[in-house]
Amino acid sequence: MRKKSTEMPCAKQIAVGRDKGQVVADLRDKQSLRRLAMDPKNANALMALYESREFEIRAAAVRWLGNNRDIYEQAIHNILVAIGGNARAYDPELTDSTEWVRQCADAEARRLRQAVDAAGSRGRRTRRAV
Repeated sequence: MRKKSTEMPCAKQIAVGRDKGQVVADLRDKQSLRRLAMDPKNANALMALYESREFEIRAAAVRWLGNNRDIYEQAIHNILVAIGGNARAYDPELTDSTEWVRQCADAEARRLRQAVDAAGSRGRRTRRAV
């Protein structure tokens, strides 16, 4: 049985009785992203998004930066800042909120990996004689 929600304008058709938790989390994510679009420094919205999408955010950090806790914890902070800064680009008509967070986290973690690699290669160069 499918039911169309008329009370929540951003809700698509939802399955009643199935995956209600996911639907509620998705609506909360969309709310958080809307609040971040208005104010990228909204700590409450950012924490609400992190609490519901922690797995996706941590997975991106570990995938790109490894299991070094110090590095990936710092990466998580950077990812959250990037999510807040990019929230205006989120369009609920084009992308699911979970997928958008996953893509944003992955892009920022990849950028951090490239920065770490570039910094490491600069440190290994030998100095030229002048």
